[in-house]
Amino acid sequence: MDVKRKYRAYAAIVEYIKQDGKHEKRQINEIVYATRNQVMLIALSEALGILTKKCDITVYMDSKYVQGNIRKEKLDKWQQNGWKTVRNEGIANVEEWRELIKNIKGHNIAFSNTKSYEDKEKLKKQVKEMMKQREQWEQQRLDGGI
Repeated sequence: MDVKRKYRAYAAIVEYIKQDGKHEKRQINEIVYATRNQVMLIALSEALGILTKKCDITVYMDSKYVQGNIRKEKLDKWQQNGWKTVRNEGIANVEEWRELIKNIKGHNIAFSNTKSYEDKEKLKKQVKEMMKQREQWEQQRLDGGI
């Protein structure tokens, strides 16, 4: 059993301007059984999947793992090298990286740290609530109520 994998919740807010000039805001959230890095990759991929047109994007997140690998343009190198590092070691989270690559294509992406303290706290609160609900559901299931 992988001790780093556990049920984790994520939330992402996607703000964009539609062709008619109207501002749109959408939120996604989910609970997955994954490592922290997998969750970050999944959340970014899901958020980018909302966008139907290629555009300039600023991503606010605190994952150095995701930001660093994209900024250093390692994705192309990994693909060309059969998803192996320069030391010929396998890349972790290959499926998540592949999905992210599909959703990144054509976008011009810049990274910044989490947008604001209020946004970060709001997302943390939502994630905690989702995990609480999941725990309650799991307990009901174990008690035979579901």
